[in-house]
Amino acid sequence: MLHLSKFTIFKSHIFLNSHFSGTVSILTLAVLSMQRYLTIVNPDRFKVTSYTSAFLIIAGIWIYTMFIALPPFFGFGAYVPESSGMTCAPDWESNKHIYFTIYWLFAGFFIPLTVIIYTSYKTVLRLKEVSFFFFTYTNNYSPLLGGINFGFSAINRFF
Repeated sequence: MLHLSKFTIFKSHIFLNSHFSGTVSILTLAVLSMQRYLTIVNPDRFKVTSYTSAFLIIAGIWIYTMFIALPPFFGFGAYVPESSGMTCAPDWESNKHIYFTIYWLFAGFFIPLTVIIYTSYKTVLRLKEVSFFFFTYTNNYSPLLGGINFGFSAINRFF
């Protein structure tokens, strides 16, 4: 017979609703940023053109998130009720689980944030190169290309 304590329900709630979904969200943003950059750099090689490749990307995000969110269920870190008592969160406040906090901070936040910043920066640089080429070597002022020219010049002036 399966016995679910109140604490196990708290752990499950924080795992599914807060910690897991939040980590999936930031990792999805990081993967989208990386995919955008790779598609701009080499569009033929890095296009996601099948359900299989999309499924593998999503599965990779979820598996990576499992490695971040599951350790408290096995004794590395802990989920505890917050000070309000209304929900649970990883044990940020005590120093008993500092290694899990550092692990989650780097694996679940700093690494995805670094990927987002780096790939966004490289994307802007690549678009600036393309816009320089476009403005230098073309003289086509059709309405469609005029809109594209305006977009590239806005990116150039902003960055």
